[in-house]
Amino acid sequence: MAEPHTQHDDLDVEVDFFGQLPGFNIYTQISFCFPMALSAQREQVIQALEQGLEKLSDAFPWCAGKVVAEQAAPGRPSIIKIKRHLPAPSLVVKDLTSDPSALTMESLRDANFPFRMLDESLIAPRNTIPGTSSEPISKEFPVFIVQANFIIGGLILTINAAHNVMDMVGQGQLIRLFSKACRGEPFTPADLKSGVLDVKVPTLDDLSGARMMVEHQIKKRVDKAQLHAAGADSTGKAETTALPPPPPAKAAAIWAYFDFPPASLEAIKSRALGSLPATARFVSTDDALSAFIWQAIARARLPRFSLTTPSVTFGRAVDVRSALGISPAYMAIMQNMVYTTFPTFQDLVAAPLGAVAAQLRGALDPEEMKRNTYALATCVRHARDNVDSGLEVDVGAHINMDKDLMLSSWAKVQCYDLDFGLGLGEAECVRRPQFVPVESLMYLMPRTREGDITFAACLSEEDMRRLVEDDEFSRFSKYIP
Repeated sequence: MAEPHTQHDDLDVEVDFFGQLPGFNIYTQISFCFPMALSAQREQVIQALEQGLEKLSDAFPWCAGKVVAEQAAPGRPSIIKIKRHLPAPSLVVKDLTSDPSALTMESLRDANFPFRMLDESLIAPRNTIPGTSSEPISKEFPVFIVQANFIIGGLILTINAAHNVMDMVGQGQLIRLFSKACRGEPFTPADLKSGVLDVKVPTLDDLSGARMMVEHQIKKRVDKAQLHAAGADSTGKAETTALPPPPPAKAAAIWAYFDFPPASLEAIKSRALGSLPATARFVSTDDALSAFIWQAIARARLPRFSLTTPSVTFGRAVDVRSALGISPAYMAIMQNMVYTTFPTFQDLVAAPLGAVAAQLRGALDPEEMKRNTYALATCVRHARDNVDSGLEVDVGAHINMDKDLMLSSWAKVQCYDLDFGLGLGEAECVRRPQFVPVESLMYLMPRTREGDITFAACLSEEDMRRLVEDDEFSRFSKYIP
């Protein structure tokens, strides 16, 4: 077994290709809500968390590091790396018990832990998107930060991780080991191996073939002749003041949770299995639920679009560890996006649930995911090493957030069996804090002990209202306003 690391001065870890994308320079947050009756337990809680963070950083020095963009030479592209920062990840302690208008565990419980009561500006150490909501811009971007929020009758433990270092699968593994460290339990050789960030996804020799495979993740270049015809010079700046009218102002978007109890999940999956096309053999609960959500939101959006509005797409973040033969516990970011498109809204809303679920499942073919991930790695590295190539990779390059959707499922990330050695038992509720609205972004929260899956959605106010009023959707879900 490797000796624990106590010196972090030589920390220099280059994150793999997915973490090099600029859109991943954000934090992923998750909050654990614990009942806590006695204020006398605070010192015990703080001590357990501090000791856990120290043990975690001894075993995995990179978790106490910071993300930097290192430029090898002038004119060369920056490379995202993890560098030395602190001896251990920061623990922020916040006392919210003195404000009579602040959160209480009872009020959270009565409201079923809604987004509106769990805003990142209050309970998270850093915002999801740096600099939003009046957050001061910081030059430091720590890999891992923890905030303990003491509220009347409870504790909200919020954990931030840099998304260009970890996806939620990797973050879930690190959180599990953090809980283990807080409990004073030793790490196994398998635990230690999961945090050795040494996997590099292979690239393909054929760049043009790779580009064709992932063209939906590459931004289109505008031809100079097209720019000139549109009244712009070669830099893209307008040659004339005759500009097209601005698009209509977008409606405000809001976050909301919807709870799907086990009986609803079983019924939705049963309906999907009962309407599968002959070519399909299997769909998961995630597939069926995602299809159900997609069709419901499409119905909610129909008043803004016509049935013949072309091309409606569902983007899904996927864990590619299994497809690439990588340990499921590997902590570094190992995800890609898969896309399913229906020709029109009519085709989507009229399709049997099983047909939609089967198409979502079909996008998860392991061999295809493997090839596409190799192709994406090829394009990302080529763009980084050839800054004048004009190749710009963006996983959401062709997603129209006005009518398409992007979902990340955390349903399989086990969170409800963790206690962090705090003496408070296991968390009563696990949520993602509210952050700035990103219309059409969605999450499936970790399954509860009872088997519920809570769905998080950001939609325009009118789309959200129609979704809440949708009889089919409300029959199976409970709105958490």
